Amino acid sequence: MEGRSPVATPPGSWVVDGALVAVLLASAWRGARRGGLATLAGLAAMVASAAWLAGRADDVIAWAAARGLVTGLARLVEPWLAAWLPADLLRAPVQPATLLRALDLLARGAGAPSVEDGWGRLVREAARTIPPGATVGELLATALAGAVIADLCLYAVPLALGLVLGAVARRIVASLPALRRTPWERWLGLLLGGCEGAIVAGGVLVLVHQLRGHVPTPFGASGWDALEQARLATWLVAGWQALWSRLTAAAGSSWEGAG
Repeated sequence: MEGRSPVATPPGSWVVDGALVAVLLASAWRGARRGGLATLAGLAAMVASAAWLAGRADDVIAWAAARGLVTGLARLVEPWLAAWLPADLLRAPVQPATLLRALDLLARGAGAPSVEDGWGRLVREAARTIPPGATVGELLATALAGAVIADLCLYAVPLALGLVLGAVARRIVASLPALRRTPWERWLGLLLGGCEGAIVAGGVLVLVHQLRGHVPTPFGASGWDALEQARLATWLVAGWQALWSRLTAAAGSSWEGAG
C-alpha cells in the first residue's frame, strides 16, 4: 500500500482508520483483562507458531497442489474470468498471440498488476502444470488459483494456527494457581494486547492486499482507495511486512509472496 497526498484522501479512509482503532483498543482491553503474563504467553506462541509454519510455506503449497486444491479452485474461479475477458478469448487454445492479448487486457483493468510483474509471472508458473491443449481460460484460472493458494498458505493459514496456539497458551498460563494479578501486569497486558491486535489486523490487511493484487476489479475504485489511503492501515501493513519478512527469513522460508 502506497501513501498518497493527504488532500486526495477519500472520506472513507477515516472510517477504515476508525474501525482499526476500535479493533486495537478492544484487543488492548482484552489484554489488560487477561494480564501481562497470559497475554505475553499468547503473543509469543502466536508469533512463533505462525512464523514457523510460514517458514515452511513452500512445503504447504506443494502439499496443497498435490492434493488437487489448486485444480479444484481453478474450476471455481474460471467462470469469473468471463467478467474480465471475452468468452471467445477464454475458449481459445494457449498460443503466444492469444496469451499476450489476454495479458494485455488484464493489465488494462483497474488495479491490475503489471503484465511483467503480476499476471505474467503467475502465468509462467502455471504453464508448467497445465496439460497440452489447454485453453487460455484454463491457464489463467490455474494461475489465479495457484496465487490464491500460495497467499493463503503464507499468510492466512499461519495466522490462523498462531491464533489457535496463542489462545491455548493463554489458557494454560491463566490457569496457573500461583498467578497473581498486579497493576503493572495489567498495564503490560494492555500494551501486549494492543500489539497482538496490530499483528492480527496487519496480517488481515496484507492478505486482502495480496489477494486484491491478482484481481483487476474486485471492488469499486472509491472503496479500494479508502482502504489503500487509510493512514493507520498503511502503517500496520508496513510494520507487519517488515516483521513478517524477518520472521519468515529466520524460519527458513524462500517464498516471497504471490502478489
